[in-house]
Amino acid sequence: MKIIFLDIDGVLNSELSMRYYRTMYGGTVFNSSLRNNIPTIQNVRWGYESVAFLHKIIKETGAKIVLSSTWRTRFEIDKFYQMFALYGVSDIEIIGITPRLECRHRGTEIATWLEQQKFRSDKIIEIDNYVILDDDSDMLKEQMNNFVHTEFEFGLTEKDAENAIKILKNE
Repeated sequence: MKIIFLDIDGVLNSELSMRYYRTMYGGTVFNSSLRNNIPTIQNVRWGYESVAFLHKIIKETGAKIVLSSTWRTRFEIDKFYQMFALYGVSDIEIIGITPRLECRHRGTEIATWLEQQKFRSDKIIEIDNYVILDDDSDMLKEQMNNFVHTEFEFGLTEKDAENAIKILKNE
């Protein structure tokens, strides 16, 4: 199985997408909570292109998503499916979330999730490869070959998606 460790802020939404949504709907900041707990384009505010590039990675590699974003602490997985559906993506699989550790070091949280999979008695997940999509760089040294560093200004780009596909395909 191929895994995408997915951050949201700086990957699916960006400064570019926020400028667009501020123009369209007003507001000045990322909407960290959903009004009435219902996802809408106006309160999710992801970039259409960034979502499309993520979808391309998934379609070309068959990868599954593990949420590593801080958004994982605010929303249940079913809300993420609703959010993706807003952008026309319904054929993805979210298989989990990384643990929220006291250190809040993303690389350590990802390493912990990977280690936990080795000891699961309820489901065996054999991981062939993984990629980390994140605009922060707090990854462990041994994760750097699996890391695609996005820029907060633009979010996930075509070049980032191509790099992620190469990583997942071991090219």
